[in-house]
Amino acid sequence: MNRSVPVVSLFLLGSLTLVGCTGEPRPDGMPDLQPLALTVIQQGVPLEGATVQLIADDPNISRWASGGVTNAEGEVSLKTLGQYEGVVPGTYKVTVYKMAIDGDSTTEAVDSPSSGGSAKAFLVVDPKYQAEATTPVKIEVAKGVDTLPAIDIGAAVKITQMPM
Repeated sequence: MNRSVPVVSLFLLGSLTLVGCTGEPRPDGMPDLQPLALTVIQQGVPLEGATVQLIADDPNISRWASGGVTNAEGEVSLKTLGQYEGVVPGTYKVTVYKMAIDGDSTTEAVDSPSSGGSAKAFLVVDPKYQAEATTPVKIEVAKGVDTLPAIDIGAAVKITQMPM
């Protein structure tokens, strides 16, 4: 499994969020955005803290990266470039990624293998949902539609991550 894809996605999303905090005006050429909320559920329960990323099928709109993080109700209000509410209308593949910590969750125990901590990081979302090439989730964002049916990512998994 290529673990760099979710890490790169998280880095990109985080970077875009930081850029968005500068209060800059909308970029030149940015199309109109459609406000959109999605809900992610896992085994019938809202999935909190999952990173959701939309990957455009149309290369002409792929530069307008969209995504967000689910809240306690499993809902994510999608933003473009981490700052602008909404998504460019079009067809998208949807990736969902979430990692959890099991055991001693102190930062020192997780970050330092020599610290003797017992924390282990693991994925809780089936890896097929984490990459553009394998995600089975595809959505159509249309003008005037601000909510879509919930995305059910199936059963929880617990796949231990190797240290980076």
